[in-house]
Amino acid sequence: MILGLSVGAFTLLHVAISLVAVGSGLIAVGGMFASRRLPVTTAFAITQAAVLAIFVLIGIAALVTFRPNEAI
Repeated sequence: MILGLSVGAFTLLHVAISLVAVGSGLIAVGGMFASRRLPVTTAFAITQAAVLAIFVLIGIAALVTFRPNEAI
């Protein structure tokens, strides 16, 4: 079980997310080739940066509070 999902369901979720990411990337590249500004992808990039920052902060917090020698 991964995140409460069976391996098959998790794989399907992962593939779906990956296909959405590839599709949005193709749209962004198409806009670059056409020399057009795409405000939706600019929003999609701001969101990615915000989520990345959140995960970096979570990782730092986990690193700081991790105590490997303490019993659970």
